[in-house]
Amino acid sequence: MSMLEDKIRKNSGSFDVREPAEGHFERFNQRLNDLHGKENKAPLMGARITKIAATALVLAALSGLLIFLLQGERNQALAAGLPDELKEAKRYYELQAKETMEQLSACSISADQEDQLLDYARDELGKIDRQARELEDEYKLNPGNERVEKALIDNFQSKNIILKKMVERICKL
Repeated sequence: MSMLEDKIRKNSGSFDVREPAEGHFERFNQRLNDLHGKENKAPLMGARITKIAATALVLAALSGLLIFLLQGERNQALAAGLPDELKEAKRYYELQAKETMEQLSACSISADQEDQLLDYARDELGKIDRQARELEDEYKLNPGNERVEKALIDNFQSKNIILKKMVERICKL
């Protein structure tokens, strides 16, 4: 027989299926406490993970709130639009441009020439209007900016200057 079999036969009483001897569980817990300390580390680790998760949640909520507030301010600035003075100046110069377009139409010799002139004028005015929209957007982002206000008024005036020069040149022919 082998050594292992001898050992099993000699200690067969220890291999019973009975419950462990009295005090076994207390001795086992004592040994665990001696090895790992009396505190159970698992609940402590769970508390740390919970704190980290709560902190991450609070930071995410604050970030979302900050983004929401900043977008709200930007939307308010965009909704505010132009002040009444600039709106009035825009209306005035648009009325002047309309009257000058009518003069340009009256100066044309034929219907074909009138269509060509008006198409050319509308194309030029479209370019100026796109610049005006960009300036209006810039003003809405920076309300009260005097440089942008002046640029807007200059833009409104430039439409009339271009149209008047066209009328002068074409009507003289």
